[in-house]
Amino acid sequence: MFLGSNLTFIATATGSSPLDYQCRKDAVDLPGGTNSTYNIPSAQTNDAGSYSVLVTNLVGNVASSNALLVVNAPPTILTDSLSQLVGVGADVSLTVIAGVTAPLKYQWRKGVATIRGATNDFYTLNNVQADAAADCSVVVTNSFGGATSAVATLTITLNVPPLLNFAATGTNVVVSWTTNTPGFMLQFTTNLNLPNLWSSTPPPPAVSGGIFVVTNGTGGEQKYYRLKK
Repeated sequence: MFLGSNLTFIATATGSSPLDYQCRKDAVDLPGGTNSTYNIPSAQTNDAGSYSVLVTNLVGNVASSNALLVVNAPPTILTDSLSQLVGVGADVSLTVIAGVTAPLKYQWRKGVATIRGATNDFYTLNNVQADAAADCSVVVTNSFGGATSAVATLTITLNVPPLLNFAATGTNVVVSWTTNTPGFMLQFTTNLNLPNLWSSTPPPPAVSGGIFVVTNGTGGEQKYYRLKK
């Protein structure tokens, strides 16, 4: 049975009248299913199951055999892969979750070009380089049609540390840097001649728009700041 098809189950029973009917799906009574026929005007995937009818009169009852309804449908993308921002050398995996009638086939694409060998529900790249940046999507097909995922943009950064910006506000200094190069930690030292004296700066950075922000008091010793990954 194809998605959207019209279907009617018909039961024929004999015995002493009156005969009462109760149609069932997966052994559960169907509301309104009290006739010898049961109609599904536009079959959907959640209509799939085992259908039967229980026929009752004053003497007893009898249940029909089960009629299995399978609703064949083209794939549906349930969860798209997300865009990612990674540095050169990172490992990346794009995944998609699709459903409905199996078996499902997958073909990942870079732009509009198919990616050779990328025929699973995931696409993995190891040790990515700058030329790996792309808009990626996947086409999922079965015997009844196909569906295309949303585009997942893969952006590759060169791991260049962002520039630190400083601003004085009263007795505080505000240190900020852009969030488009994640993974860097703000550190400070009071003596550039002691390379092992660098330490992390509390509090942890807050995100404001597209920048990380750390606010520190200006009192006490002179401090030097850096970003370290």
